[in-house]
Amino acid sequence: MVLHFIGLLFGSKLKFLQTTSVLVHGISVSMILLSAFAPISLFFMLTHSIYKFILLMHVLFFAFSGATGLFFIKRNFTILRELEMASLPQQNTDVNTRSDARILTIWMLLYMFVGTQMAYILSPFIGTDSTFMLFNGSDNNFYTYLLKQLFG
Repeated sequence: MVLHFIGLLFGSKLKFLQTTSVLVHGISVSMILLSAFAPISLFFMLTHSIYKFILLMHVLFFAFSGATGLFFIKRNFTILRELEMASLPQQNTDVNTRSDARILTIWMLLYMFVGTQMAYILSPFIGTDSTFMLFNGSDNNFYTYLLKQLFG
């Protein structure tokens, strides 16, 4: 809900429930897409595909699902902002729109950065070791690990 409170600081008129519903909708779209990709993942895992291929495939699935969810979040916030602007007198609408767009873009970048690292740390399902672990205990982060797997 950081997005909502930062938006309030910069003059957004959206209500807490509006912000929450837009974010939940975007996360739900991502979750539904990831669920749809699960049978494809399962097929390649059962056919004993190469670990690097499965890793890259999962990164692409998560990136596509996350980007689609963020697209819906941005679109729905744009619709709400337009409805808000239509109900207000024409004063500083360009400034508010640019400010809201900047805040949303910064929040989306932060959301992607934190989401990739969280997915890496909480990755007990796919790994080179067959033992179950709740947290990935390596000293790497997602980006260094991915570069090492792809190029090293």
